[in-house]
Amino acid sequence: MNDIFSFSRFGRYFVADIKRAASNYGITLLYFTLGGLAIYLVGALLSLAFGGGWIHASYASRFIFFLIFEFCVVITAGAKLYGFVTDKREGSSFISLPVSTLEKTLSMIIITAFIVPCIFFCGYVSIDWLISTFDVACGDSIIDASAFLSGVSEFGDTLSGMNFWAFSLVQIIFNMIIFLLGAVCFRNHKIAKTLLFVFIATSIFSSLLSLIFAPFTPCNANTIIANFNSITTISFIVEIVVTLLLGFAVYYRVKTIKY
Repeated sequence: MNDIFSFSRFGRYFVADIKRAASNYGITLLYFTLGGLAIYLVGALLSLAFGGGWIHASYASRFIFFLIFEFCVVITAGAKLYGFVTDKREGSSFISLPVSTLEKTLSMIIITAFIVPCIFFCGYVSIDWLISTFDVACGDSIIDASAFLSGVSEFGDTLSGMNFWAFSLVQIIFNMIIFLLGAVCFRNHKIAKTLLFVFIATSIFSSLLSLIFAPFTPCNANTIIANFNSITTISFIVEIVVTLLLGFAVYYRVKTIKY
């Protein structure tokens, strides 16, 4: 089918794709979303069982577990949702669907990089807000980025809570698309191979940056702090550009995949 975009056709396919995604990944996503609550309750009940009283989970511990479960969502969503694309039988059925490659790719990216993280984030943060509301000894909800930024005093004045979450949003979209690309490129061991690829690519990219800029820009902690806003803005723009390129790579892979 030609790469022609039809809103009505895309709408029908998108609804069907969401239903399939819910069937493939819904339960797993629910587990990760409820992970923070489960750990909070298990920790408190174990403390009660051993006579330690009701334990109050600190902001720091809850934020760390949020990052852990977010990481789990990032690395598993792509493979669970669209790993079947590389399977000869299921992938052939997917490719033969009467929908353009653009529409398939757009649906994949919207579900993987936007809907799944949104459900996880809203669900996890809402539950954490309830925990911090009813158990005030736990401190602020993790949605309050200022509590986190206060722990990095050098940057707390230069990175507002809104900027922190905006940068985090771009970062998670970037990461989700990387693992989506890995899911449609690698035929087996998708998560492990993508992690290895990310590690190698990051190492090479960091080394190249160091070689290019080190002779011109003497770098120390004070320089980084003084230019933190500029560094953050440049990183933000670079990640957006690379994310768009990764999205195109997913499109190209879906369009050219062979069995």
